[in-house]
Amino acid sequence: MADLIKTNEIEKYVGDFLTKIEKHHRYRSFDFCYSHFYFSQLKNKIDIEASCYVLWSYLAS
Repeated sequence: MADLIKTNEIEKYVGDFLTKIEKHHRYRSFDFCYSHFYFSQLKNKIDIEASCYVLWSYLAS
């Protein structure tokens, strides 16, 4: 029971997490897009529909 996180600690951790996400959120979309196409090429398995969704999300950001 001593390992439980207190409510004020949870708020601190969530606040820190959200601050970090908002800081660089646009750059993560590039990493996700790049990873999708890079690993699709490595696996030699290209799903056109999934690739369109990934590219659309990147461009929308």
